[in-house]
Amino acid sequence: MRLGRETQGWVTKWVFIPGYSNGTSPFKTYAATSLSTPSGYSGEGNFSYDIGMATVDGNPEADLGGARQIAFNLNPANRKYTLYGYPAAPDPPYDGQTLVGCRSSAAARDGTAPKTIGVLPCNMRQGASGGGWITGGNYLNSVTSYTYCETDATLCDIVWGPHFSNAAESLYTSEAAGGSAAPTVRVRFSPPKVVRKRRVLFKWAGAGSTPVRFQCRLDRKRFGNCAARTKVSRLKPGRHALRVRSVDQTGHVSDKTIKKSFKVVLKKKKKKRRR
Repeated sequence: MRLGRETQGWVTKWVFIPGYSNGTSPFKTYAATSLSTPSGYSGEGNFSYDIGMATVDGNPEADLGGARQIAFNLNPANRKYTLYGYPAAPDPPYDGQTLVGCRSSAAARDGTAPKTIGVLPCNMRQGASGGGWITGGNYLNSVTSYTYCETDATLCDIVWGPHFSNAAESLYTSEAAGGSAAPTVRVRFSPPKVVRKRRVLFKWAGAGSTPVRFQCRLDRKRFGNCAARTKVSRLKPGRHALRVRSVDQTGHVSDKTIKKSFKVVLKKKKKKRRR
């Protein structure tokens, strides 16, 4: 994490202060034990890779009762974000001491692939850098990186941040950052033990540190991708078993695989009598 162009140095002492406001915090402070950033930023200064991760001493997720999730490779087109930060400019209204937010929408792309994302309206500037962009309810999907306000006043309402692509995922899953916990899976709906037709419906739910998808396996077939609402058709009479597991964006599989067994019993067709 660079201190500045003039210093040409990197941060060596970094702390996480949850709930900070005007010099105080209702919670404990967590010191970083390691800091990491993609080589595209540390070596080249490319803002497409302006992402940093800190490993801290302690477990703030457990202490604070939870944490936000993170998402990679989401399509930013027409996506809405809420940006958070502690901007010191423009002053007024900002002073760098209070957490503020912007509700913004993706409006442009900049630079080379993976192109940064420009959102508006948001006028947060110096001091807001590194503040999280939240989308889809609870997913961190970018951070505030830069603006063009200093060189073009017509662009002061646009804030730019890196697209969380494969580079961000690699950083998140690195040994230093630790990656995600195993996702969960549960059944929302399943057919009865005995069904009288050749088609059945299942509904799944799951959660993880990243968005999750599902994989299903019918009887002795291989696992394959399936939807949160899964229909199984053309079933033969007899006993069947459907297994389901969840997989997050980093490839972690749920610790539990759920098995649902059922039996297909079809009505016998009546034979026609000869007259």
